[in-house]
Amino acid sequence: MSEAKAESIIDHLDEGCSIRATSRLTQVAKVTVARLLKTSGRHAQRFHDQEVQNLRPRAIQFDEQWSFVKKKQRNCGPEETHQAGDFWDHRAIAPDSKWIVSLVVGKRTQEQTQALVSDTQSRLQKGHLPALFSDGYEGYEPSILEAFGRRYAASKTDLAGRPRQGIIRWPQGLAYGQVIKSAKGQFSDGIHLKVIRGKAQLLHTLSLVGYGKSHTSSVERQNGTSRLPNQRQVRKTLAFSKSHLYHGWMSWLSVVQYNFCRAHGSRRMKDASGFHHRTPAMAS
Repeated sequence: MSEAKAESIIDHLDEGCSIRATSRLTQVAKVTVARLLKTSGRHAQRFHDQEVQNLRPRAIQFDEQWSFVKKKQRNCGPEETHQAGDFWDHRAIAPDSKWIVSLVVGKRTQEQTQALVSDTQSRLQKGHLPALFSDGYEGYEPSILEAFGRRYAASKTDLAGRPRQGIIRWPQGLAYGQVIKSAKGQFSDGIHLKVIRGKAQLLHTLSLVGYGKSHTSSVERQNGTSRLPNQRQVRKTLAFSKSHLYHGWMSWLSVVQYNFCRAHGSRRMKDASGFHHRTPAMAS
C-alpha cells in the first residue's frame, strides 16, 4: 500500500477506532489493518528503546492501568490465566515533562513491577536519582531497592558452609514516597503520604515540580488520556483486545504517539508570537 494509506490507517487506530472500524473507514481488509498494527507496534517499541535514554527527570511516578484481554478475569479458566483476563499497562512518567519513561504490559505481578522499575532505572543518566512516587502496592518497595540499591559484599568469616550473600542498601540521596488512598465505604477518605526514604528531598522535589502535596496525578491523568485514543483501554467497550500480543502493540503505538507526535497542553511555552506547543519529548 502507499505510505499515505498506511499513515491514514495508523491515525485511525490512534484516534480510538477499532480494527473493524478502521477497515471500514479506510476501505482496507481487516487482516491488512491488523498486520500494519503489528508492524507499527513493534517499530514503536524499538524506537522508544532507542530514543528514551540518559534522562534526568526531577521525579518519576509509577502506576498501573487496568484493562482486559479476550474476556473478564472472572470468566477465565485456569488454562487461560496468562493470555486472557485482567491485563495492566505499567507506566513510569516524569511529571515535569509528562514524558512516559517506561511501559510494561502484562499481569499485575511482582515480576512485572520489577521489570518496570528496572527498565526505568536503565533509561536514567548514570548516577541520577530522581524522587520516586507510587501507590501503595506492596511490590514497589522491594523492586525499587533491587533496581536502585547499592550492593555491598558481605564480610568474610571463618565459619564453614556457604558464603554469606551480599547486602543491598538504599543509596544516599534516593527519595521514595507512597501515595496511599483511603476510603470509607464507597467514598474517598483522603490521600496520605507514606515516606519510605528522604522526606525533606520529597518535599523539595514537590516544590520544584509545582505540586502542593504528594500525589501521582500525572501518571493517573495520562491513564485517563490513553483511554481516549486507545479504544482497547476503555472500561466498557466491544473493541477490547482479543489477543494479548495486539494489546501490547497498540499500547506501544499509543505511547510513542503521545511522547513524540502529540502536543501536550500543559507543556506549551509563550513567546512574542504567541504560544509554542511542545510534545513531552520536546519538553524533556
